[in-house]
Amino acid sequence: MCVEDGTFLHILSESLRAIMSEALAKQMLLQRSIERSLDNFKKIGRNNLTAAKIRSRISSLKDLWNPYQEGHAILIKTTPTSAKATLEYFKDEQFEATEDVYNTTMDFMADCLEELEPVECKSKYTCRSCSKKHHTMLHADSDSGSNSSAVTPRTSQPSQSAASQVEINSLLASATPGVRSQIFLATAWVKVKVASGHALTVRALLDQGSEATFISEHLAQSLRAKRIRMPISISAVGGIHVGTVRHAASIIISPRDSDTPSLSTTALILNSLTSYAPKRVTDISSLAHLSDLAWADADPTSSDPIHIIIGADIYNDLIYEGVRKGKIGQPVAQNSAFGWVIFGPLTSTSDSS
Repeated sequence: MCVEDGTFLHILSESLRAIMSEALAKQMLLQRSIERSLDNFKKIGRNNLTAAKIRSRISSLKDLWNPYQEGHAILIKTTPTSAKATLEYFKDEQFEATEDVYNTTMDFMADCLEELEPVECKSKYTCRSCSKKHHTMLHADSDSGSNSSAVTPRTSQPSQSAASQVEINSLLASATPGVRSQIFLATAWVKVKVASGHALTVRALLDQGSEATFISEHLAQSLRAKRIRMPISISAVGGIHVGTVRHAASIIISPRDSDTPSLSTTALILNSLTSYAPKRVTDISSLAHLSDLAWADADPTSSDPIHIIIGADIYNDLIYEGVRKGKIGQPVAQNSAFGWVIFGPLTSTSDSS
């Protein structure tokens, strides 16, 4: 290599380093502004919010996010592979974390705007159960004794989520008030993975009555899942519009201790899922028909949170042949890819038998 070539490469290297340093400095400024956006928005106070103010804040946040994306693309191109391993920006996956903050802030502001200016659902589809204008998965019988109030994926009371309604739907067919003291839902511990390789073992609820699979916002952030913009309007019984699920994520589900079988699906992201917490009862592992099985959930009576609801989109692929039944009023065991899933009623009379 001649001297001129070496000089040229040195100048090029220094130029790229300068571009990288400048882009990184701008990224940090934009990042801090994006991170402060939600707190600054909340300082306005709900009573002082107007549609115009919210739109202005949304526009300002987009004006921060667009150059932040562009800066990230520049850093990807100009940063040497060796440097990426040492720079905190890449090592700590700060872009992905900031993207989560951006999405959360946008969703919060969009929900506030929706409260001031409700959007009429324009879907031409109706419930297959009653032909009213709500999604079939939100259908609830009027004489079931269940609460048919609005289902909101994001409110100040997270327990009133779309997934909570899914839980109620799964109980409608068998609930008999005054007779059954406890009903177990089908829970399992599963491994959830995303394309980047991040994986977590979480508690799942298997609900064939849910037409979609849901994951919690907490799980989506913990996995740093790549979000897919997927605004889906959700209505409650009677056609009252209550909110929008705005994002989904592609996930891979497998048993907690194995990579096979693995099933891919697109899961809708909700702020929180069901608050299902069964009552503590006598140790049901002593029930004769359950005692020798490898359970999908080692403790079905646990109050551990549910972070994924596995719906009918993949439910059938996870269920295996094999059912264990006990006496009337005792839960059933169903064989599955995750182990034996325990579900069904436990009457007070069968508590200790």
